Amino acid sequence: GGGDGGGDGGGGPLPPAPNAFTFTTAVTALAEAGRWREALQMYDDMPSSLPPNEALLHAAVVAASAGGEWRRSLELLGVRLAEGGDEGGDE
Repeated sequence: GGGDGGGDGGGGPLPPAPNAFTFTTAVTALAEAGRWREALQMYDDMPSSLPPNEALLHAAVVAASAGGEWRRSLELLGVRLAEGGDEGGDE
């Protein structure tokens, strides 16, 4: 065959780096598909350089709840509260 096999050695452009939006989308999709363990694993594997936003934390809490992991849900909510999750509104 020719060089159109889609191998990893090509010199094409790199895909964009994952960000909080891509992780939120993936975690939400996994949770909605009933794959809550994978959703939580993806959340746990997120690079520390990407702080979780409100939507991502919500998706992780939904995934934990779907799996009956209420302690994990509380742990995730605790992370949100510890990071100043109160609705302040300092504009």
